[in-house]
Amino acid sequence: MSITQPTVPTSRTESEQQKLNTLTKEQLSVYLRLEDYLVEKYGRSDEVPDDWQLVLDPQCLLRFCRARKFNYDDVLSLVTEWLNWRITRKPHLIKSKDVQNELKVGKIFWFGHDKEGCPNVIIKAQLHVVADRDYDEFISLVLYTAESLMNSIKSSGKNIERYNIIYDASNIGYKNFDANICKDVFKLSNYYAERLNSVYIINANWILKALMKVVKPMMDPVTFSKIVALDSIEDLKTNIDKDQLIEEYGGSNIYKYTIPCELSLSEQTKSE
Repeated sequence: MSITQPTVPTSRTESEQQKLNTLTKEQLSVYLRLEDYLVEKYGRSDEVPDDWQLVLDPQCLLRFCRARKFNYDDVLSLVTEWLNWRITRKPHLIKSKDVQNELKVGKIFWFGHDKEGCPNVIIKAQLHVVADRDYDEFISLVLYTAESLMNSIKSSGKNIERYNIIYDASNIGYKNFDANICKDVFKLSNYYAERLNSVYIINANWILKALMKVVKPMMDPVTFSKIVALDSIEDLKTNIDKDQLIEEYGGSNIYKYTIPCELSLSEQTKSE
């Protein structure tokens, strides 16, 4: 029988317990209080829900605790909002066929990883033209990419939780700036708490710098602090090996974007 509601595992793994052991007394108290609340609400079970991200294990809950600086009320508010959103929106059910028009453009895809193993999402901002996009389909594309990435991180078996964004601002203009989309994407990012590692902006021009002043008030200060405007494409190699970068970005990998991109993390790092 399928399970559609969240579950709290009946026990913790050794690595999960080790993570809890690193918390301060105050932080652990907040975590245990949150866990007790969720156990009372949903019970414990080792069965995996249809949406595996509804498994409320320490790895999951600690991300939300860190995102809200272990303030219990703030953490509980975000977790509750996130659970309601996942249960009603069901982002894990979005398939490539649902976002074909957006996938064909190639404005967002993921490829390669940094030196720590965190995968990279590539955004080609100049390909996003506000007048041409379908609002709902683009939001679905963002969720499809995020869910595909989370699934691949999990299936890779690697001890990684975060991803990077390489934001290519080549030839960006005001026609590419989508304020409404930005607001909703920034809100959705709260539901993928503590997943973002860094944002590397390449090929920035004066228009992007002006737009960043508009975007900054919409963003969480911690998230904004993770944005790095690189002086040169070559600077990507400080954190990303050459074979994990496509040739367009000074790498040695001949990978060319194709659709759909429902590939595993290991497959997505291979050249065609």
